[in-house]
Amino acid sequence: MKWRDLRAWRPAVRNVAQRVPEPLVRLQDEVNKVFENVLQPVEQWFGGIGGSRFVPRVNVYEGKESIRITAELPGCKAEDFEVTHLDDSLVMRGEKKEQHEGEREGVRYVESTFGSFERVVPLTAEIKRAGIEPHFKNGMLEIVLYKTEPSDKGAQKLEIKSS
Repeated sequence: MKWRDLRAWRPAVRNVAQRVPEPLVRLQDEVNKVFENVLQPVEQWFGGIGGSRFVPRVNVYEGKESIRITAELPGCKAEDFEVTHLDDSLVMRGEKKEQHEGEREGVRYVESTFGSFERVVPLTAEIKRAGIEPHFKNGMLEIVLYKTEPSDKGAQKLEIKSS
């Protein structure tokens, strides 16, 4: 008996795709891509099928001397979230809670949604730590950050002023 004849027995591993005709495998791939493309906007708006994840929309405008950040926070109050300036980013985190009550055709109903959110906006420049004042009005948060030369570092929690 030779050494090459003394091999451990291993069951043959077969790929399912090898047993299915090629056109059906390609069709399955195309159907998967269609569903991924159709469901992607739904997941962005509603946080996935069956979920209610809230992700605020954020816009960042950078000028020569400042960076302006706006965030849409509909249904939130200034007390529902906080804004923190880190050395290289701005962090917005909080909770959104909504409850709607009503009565229709003699049936009383209550709809509730809630969830926490966090958005991190990377900053491309050093920011003056003094004078940062987030303003919140009608569901819109606006923060203007003024650029500066490299300076002190560390986290800074910001007070939100409601107008």
